[in-house]
Amino acid sequence: MRDIDCSFRKSRLLPFLLLSVLSLTQCRAEDLWGLPIAQVLERLARGDASFLREASGEALAQAFRLGPGSPYYLSFWAEASGDSGQARALLALQWEKGRGRWKEEAALALLAGHAARREWAEAESQARRFLPGLRSPELRRGGERALAEALYWQRKDAELLPWLDRLAGSGDEELLLFRAAASCRLNAPDWPELFRVLFFQRQASGLHSRAWSFLQLEERLGRFSPAEAAFFGAKAALAEGRAAEALDALESSFPELSPALRAPLLPEAAGAFLRARQPARGARLLGPLVEDSNGAEWAGRLARRAGERAAAEAAFRRVARDSAVSAQRDRASWLLLDLARERSAEDFLAEMEGQAWADPDYFADILEQEISAMVARRQWALLARLRTAMQRVEAPGAVQQRALAPRARLAYLQGRLRELGDLEGDPLESFREAARLDPGGYHGRLSAARLPASESAAFQPVDGREEEETAEESPPQAPPASASEEAPAGNAAASGTSGTTGAAAATVPEAFLLGFIAHGLYQEGYRRLLSPRAEPGLLLRAVRELDGRGQYLQSLRLLARYLEGGPVTEEVLRLYYPRGFAEALEEVCREESLPPAVFFALVREESHFDPAIVSSAGAVGLTQLLPETALEVARLLKIEEPDLRDPGQNLRIGARHLARLAARSKDLSRALLAYNAGSGRLRSWERGAAGLPSDLLVEAVPFAETRRYVRKILISAVRYGQLYYGLAPRDTVRLFYP
Repeated sequence: MRDIDCSFRKSRLLPFLLLSVLSLTQCRAEDLWGLPIAQVLERLARGDASFLREASGEALAQAFRLGPGSPYYLSFWAEASGDSGQARALLALQWEKGRGRWKEEAALALLAGHAARREWAEAESQARRFLPGLRSPELRRGGERALAEALYWQRKDAELLPWLDRLAGSGDEELLLFRAAASCRLNAPDWPELFRVLFFQRQASGLHSRAWSFLQLEERLGRFSPAEAAFFGAKAALAEGRAAEALDALESSFPELSPALRAPLLPEAAGAFLRARQPARGARLLGPLVEDSNGAEWAGRLARRAGERAAAEAAFRRVARDSAVSAQRDRASWLLLDLARERSAEDFLAEMEGQAWADPDYFADILEQEISAMVARRQWALLARLRTAMQRVEAPGAVQQRALAPRARLAYLQGRLRELGDLEGDPLESFREAARLDPGGYHGRLSAARLPASESAAFQPVDGREEEETAEESPPQAPPASASEEAPAGNAAASGTSGTTGAAAATVPEAFLLGFIAHGLYQEGYRRLLSPRAEPGLLLRAVRELDGRGQYLQSLRLLARYLEGGPVTEEVLRLYYPRGFAEALEEVCREESLPPAVFFALVREESHFDPAIVSSAGAVGLTQLLPETALEVARLLKIEEPDLRDPGQNLRIGARHLARLAARSKDLSRALLAYNAGSGRLRSWERGAAGLPSDLLVEAVPFAETRRYVRKILISAVRYGQLYYGLAPRDTVRLFYP
């Protein structure tokens, strides 16, 4: 079933938005299945397509009254309601009587349906019928691909191979399996080599399970050496999650393979032992086979997991010294830093001072954790030394801002410690440096607020951009029990299937893409618009439509993509910091004496203003309340059976919960720590950081997610204060840290 957003949100459809939708879909002032057109559109906007139950037979053709592509869009709603027959009828109607992109997309959707039902003869017949009418190159490739699949499953191999030639270079890995199997059935001389390419040059996936089964059923494994056949079986077992069988097969096959074959397979083989939690076994097998830096890196990873730190360090030093790949040298340096962290902060600093980084951005996470640990241990002299070491790092342009964030953080910390008398020197010098390095980020904002007012206004983010995590992220969750310190492996092959949705949005008509939004298909429209090459103007127009309909989750995510290259204006900032449910939110802020800029920021970061969102931890709604917490607070408000998906109730309960936490804490920053991580954790952190001011307490928190939570809300609150409440950034900062 195609993706669809079926949540029933309460949105306000303003008259001018309705007019824009009517214009977009070219509708006429007629009824549709007994309903006025305007009412149909309004119901679609809030996720209600139940009126489709009244449409059948020839009456389906009325769908064109909504617009030239409406049968196509309504097929999504029919499919979601479980009426696949109606969905197919709408798609067939679009193909027969429609035009343009909608007609072609309907054809591909019909072909996908045949494939899902394994109706291969029908799929072949329809594909041959549709192909002459597919004008868009990427959709024509989709039609050719559907025909190739239908031919494959019907074993029409001689007909299949020319179509595979036409599809060469598409990046579709399944086509390699089709070619290998078809060539084998035709006894083509190159078929064994095609299977070798599939097994030796592709990451383990379901294709290997299918290829292994094919070779067994066709009794063709005898054409390969015993070591090759055993490795093929290992790959299939890995793909199917049969770890014990996969490791046994690796042990029997891997040493027998040629060095040229083994080298690129080492990461996958090592990863199998790591996932099975048998690193020592993997180290014994793969260690003696290491012949280059790539092998040394993975031997080091296995040794480290096995507790053999000396062997791991030796392997990583070899990689850092000998590798010709800068990214690999950085990974080895990261791993050496992590080993040093396990010994002491002094060893971490000594290791860092001897390193040279190609991409300082890569080390931001480990620096983030180590700085917090130093603050928690009150190692002020080491922090100053770390700042000195960081000052030599100048990042290339593409990663400069994030790479500079640790330097800004260290400068701010040094300034605060100078203010408190724990370090010598001029605090203003440190604050100026932090504000210069990170003007729109958390530490830049804090630093500017501590400078004289005459200086503070000079430090503003370039083009209004801030350094914060984008709305592409999921809403914050409860912090994990421990943070993973394993460096990313790198060199992992990205996998996926090719299809029409992967086409660049820049090649797709704007009316087609915005039509998803006009028909209430917000999630599908968002997915289609996320092309890497989508034109910024189109993204902004889609954001305006989504924002006007109250679909802030998708609008914020699309705007994050827009901000990668589009110009920033005050309109863009207001779209990026929307005031969803403004009337209800400001009312509860008045009742609970909360600054609305802060509470808007909290709701934005918690839920992106999606009242139906539920986190993996079970937190619900706009303010992401856990049901047990909400029930306790609801009793105080005399709400007997709270509905956390109701925006009004959720905001009332969330505001009262935050207000109670703020009343128990010294300031809003501590209340936010408790809101995110729990009051019990806050009390534990306060005991461990007794005597530290609130800003340093936040720095000492051991959970990176909770530190980021406070930072993101402060950054957002600054913008809400500026855009809607006339607050200077320093005044908003003082709401958090009086």
